[in-house]
Amino acid sequence: MIGGRYRLVDRLGSGAFGQVWRAHDMHLGVDVAVKQVLLPMEGKGPQAAERVARAAREARNTARLRDCPNIVTVHDVHIENGAPWIVMQLVKGESLAERLSHRGPLTENNAVALARDLLRALAAAHAAGIVHRDVKPGNVLLAADGTALLADFGIAVRFDDARVTRTGTFIGSPGYVAPERVISQDAGAIGDLFSLGATLYEAVEGIPAFRADIIGSVVAGQPASMRRGGRLTALITRLLDKDPATRPDVAAALALVGDWTPPPTVEAPGSLLPSLAQDVQLGVEWVEHFAFVNERLRNDDIAASRGARTSNAVEALESIRTEIGVDQNEYLAAGGREVHAVVSVSTADSGRSAPTHAAASAAALRADRSYGAKPVPVASADGPPSVVFIADCSRSLAEPGRLAGVKAALHAGIDSLPDGARFAVIAGRADSQAVYPEDGGTEAVTKASRAAAKAAVDRLTAYGGREIGLWLSRAARLFALGSGPVRHAIIVVNGRDEGLHPSRLAMTARACTGLFTADCLGLGDDWDVHEMRLVSEQLSGTVALVAEPAALPQAVREATVGAAAKRVADVELSVWTPSGAVIRYVKQVEPVLRDLTDNRIPGDAVRTVGFPTGAWGPETRTFHICVEVAPGELGQEKLAARVQLTARGPEAVEVLGEGKIRAVWVDDETLVMRVVSKVGPYGGQSEAEVWVDPEIGDLERELAGLADELSQAEAELAEVRNLLAVFGRAHARMFAPLLAELDEIEARVAEVHAARSGRADDQRDAETARERAQQSARQADEEKVRATRAEPPRPAPTGEAKRMYRKLARRCHPDLADDESDRQRREVFMARVNDAYTRGDIGLLAQLSREWDAEGGAGTSAPPKDPGERRKLKEHLQQALSSVHNRLDRIRDELSAARESELGRIVFAPGQDAGMPAAMRRLDKMADKLKALVDERRRVLDGLVDAAAAAADAGMADERRR
Repeated sequence: MIGGRYRLVDRLGSGAFGQVWRAHDMHLGVDVAVKQVLLPMEGKGPQAAERVARAAREARNTARLRDCPNIVTVHDVHIENGAPWIVMQLVKGESLAERLSHRGPLTENNAVALARDLLRALAAAHAAGIVHRDVKPGNVLLAADGTALLADFGIAVRFDDARVTRTGTFIGSPGYVAPERVISQDAGAIGDLFSLGATLYEAVEGIPAFRADIIGSVVAGQPASMRRGGRLTALITRLLDKDPATRPDVAAALALVGDWTPPPTVEAPGSLLPSLAQDVQLGVEWVEHFAFVNERLRNDDIAASRGARTSNAVEALESIRTEIGVDQNEYLAAGGREVHAVVSVSTADSGRSAPTHAAASAAALRADRSYGAKPVPVASADGPPSVVFIADCSRSLAEPGRLAGVKAALHAGIDSLPDGARFAVIAGRADSQAVYPEDGGTEAVTKASRAAAKAAVDRLTAYGGREIGLWLSRAARLFALGSGPVRHAIIVVNGRDEGLHPSRLAMTARACTGLFTADCLGLGDDWDVHEMRLVSEQLSGTVALVAEPAALPQAVREATVGAAAKRVADVELSVWTPSGAVIRYVKQVEPVLRDLTDNRIPGDAVRTVGFPTGAWGPETRTFHICVEVAPGELGQEKLAARVQLTARGPEAVEVLGEGKIRAVWVDDETLVMRVVSKVGPYGGQSEAEVWVDPEIGDLERELAGLADELSQAEAELAEVRNLLAVFGRAHARMFAPLLAELDEIEARVAEVHAARSGRADDQRDAETARERAQQSARQADEEKVRATRAEPPRPAPTGEAKRMYRKLARRCHPDLADDESDRQRREVFMARVNDAYTRGDIGLLAQLSREWDAEGGAGTSAPPKDPGERRKLKEHLQQALSSVHNRLDRIRDELSAARESELGRIVFAPGQDAGMPAAMRRLDKMADKLKALVDERRRVLDGLVDAAAAAADAGMADERRR
């Protein structure tokens, strides 16, 4: 058992520095691969220290690349008995070396797929600054579905890593190492491309390119002429170039490979198939994507940091007039803490130096009329707004009418752009194609550019998959090539993201935070609302459903007009609170409902928190802010919070508007209960009243705290039950045969005593012992049958499962029900939650959370204004508190009884380590003691049998003498 969690099953392979085991993760119930790093015999010294450092470096470097589907994922690292063990993804398949040894060289199509997968892996590694240094067939794993994964980053280095390998030590595998590494013992990322060429040569020809027994063969030797290279001949020949200066890098190699997939499904006969340029683009796309995401997320999420804020020109900041209205009930009862306010923020034209884009339009028109090369614009603080249209053109658009609807929508969006603005069109598939302008960047809107863009849109065809993360990173790079501060994307999707890793879309959206905003339009009902909501929330945009393709042009037109009207980019709602105050939540309630609480980032001033809201134009938005302050004396007035709308100017952050939230403590209930404001569609209601009853608020806070305590207790009880069940089965299966054997020995001992003495009491004791032995034998047989039919032990829930369970239990526990029917509904739902938790099924817990939200279970209603109704609500809350207290007492009693049970005293022995691994060790010790007792009693039985035999022999001898 490694790290108290990973039980080794069997050995998969071994090498000079380590061996790899298949292991079972006892917590998650899944199989993993565990690499054991072998230390020298002495276990100390420079060689051992170097191997430990290599293992740590391997885990660190590979973990940085866990988002790449063509690199084996590292999950964990443990130090066991001074040696490192690396826990990795278990790839069900074989290595490329084993594949070539058993079945010979690959077919041409399989070799092309192999080359593409390995180049994507190297693209991700090199973009993160990591050089593998040991690419060879033995380090390439082929999964069951044919995907190739690059493994063993044991001697990889990062550009900024301190050198671990000792000076003068050869690094790499002879026959695959780059010539420059043999000569100088050091090389950059280009050396991996030579090793890849040697690997691909062996994959297609079936023989190594160079001799592995002579290190210098890669320097002086030449591989035999290729006979089976096919489409890879040119690539492999260039990769094996001994001069690193002329050897292609990853991007150039990907362009040579292209994306030779089966011919795509097109909209109609005669449509143009994807050109070779698109195939080349796919290879370059992955390199640029990994480089973009790694750079943006490298230093503590730079995408969400303060330094990522966009600068605005002074004219843009002065062009809008901002008014902030605070509608609140500032009066609190004695001891009251929560202050609620509805903050309405309106921006309108100020009439002062409104930015016009006439100059930009004129310059673009002049460029249209010239035949020279157009100057490439750069991002600036005073440019016109930029809009990028991202249209899903995957195979799902081949259904009748859908692609035509998307084309009409793009035409409508292009026509709605004002002259002088900048725009681009991207076709999204398994890659992202720059439809217009084709050379990347954005183009100024003129009559000629509109016509050219619409002509390019008309040539679009539907084929391929859907990789939304690539679309977002392409848009970010287009904006960086030339745009003003206001940058907006309009995304049309017709299905779910088909990326191999679900986390890639979330990471890419996070990397794009602060670079542009986005509105997402879902066509039909095949798209995933949660995916698009994730993107829109990260990028301060909206999500809308468009049921039919005919309605799509109007939706895109409205989104384009709204985006072009934005004046100021990257606006934040900044909230300052006094010392001791806590911001409970900040929610935008109009024009769309959005919870901004978890998007907070540190502000520029002390005790200030910023909530990103995207770009603003002439518009109105309403926010609901809740702040908890320290209670004041009756009659005392405090400033509970100061709300500002801020945006970065050329030199500093500028305040566009300000409002104040107050708190006054009084003893007049009529003032305390005054309604704050009527807010539009909020929480599913047409008109929700925002106000607070302090006593009800205190009861709800106490109930929320108890609900959290109850959920923790429920989680602990479920874990204890699971632990005792697993341990009980192990205890029974281990001890039942030993006890049966012991009882059989005791029965035979009793029978020997009874036969020797002849007494009736001894005879009865022997019969009783025989019955007990027979019962023990039956129990042992039953345990054998039960072991063959029993379910495998469920894994202990992980920390993430506990967090999700607690969150669900706080919201849907039956003791929080409003009435009997609600209780019954909650009990059924909570049973499903408990089952998912005991299984450790995080995916099912997430699905149940979404179901509860969809059913309206997470919604809250405002307290009633009628005094009688308020009394009923308080009585219900007090009854719920009593019910939760009783449930907590029952859980604590059950936990105490479980720990004091026979098994519980073993599992939770006082002063001993807790948990399954420690309990199993104690069980093994108990079994050893029982085995020793069985051996001792067997020796006693053998002695009795021998004595009886000797007595019988002596009797027979006396009889013969007589």
